[in-house]
Amino acid sequence: MKQGVLTHGRVRLLLSKGHSCYRPRRTGERKRKSVRGCIVDANLSVLNLVIIRKGEKDIPGLTDSTVPRCLGPKRASRIRKLFNLILLRKCYFRNRLNLRASEISTFVGMSLDRNDNRVCLV
Repeated sequence: MKQGVLTHGRVRLLLSKGHSCYRPRRTGERKRKSVRGCIVDANLSVLNLVIIRKGEKDIPGLTDSTVPRCLGPKRASRIRKLFNLILLRKCYFRNRLNLRASEISTFVGMSLDRNDNRVCLV
């Protein structure tokens, strides 16, 4: 659907640089392409819409119910904000393990420090 084409069917337009629906491959190239008009009628099977402003009444089945989010935040600052955590490392690590008496230690738990160079296991 192309804005400005006031018809409900398809028309063949000569498109050049600057038009939507077309990207020229060479300088000054124009091409005749088939585009659909912007008038909505019964021939359309699907119409993708976005709600930009909430009105006075609810739309039944669309805006009257809220669906909880299924995924949580991934960014460290947003996780801290969600759980009201402070920026202390002891809050994030559950226990400490030493591997074969070496100085390398791994932490079991979730690390929220971006500058942490240690290996973190979940």
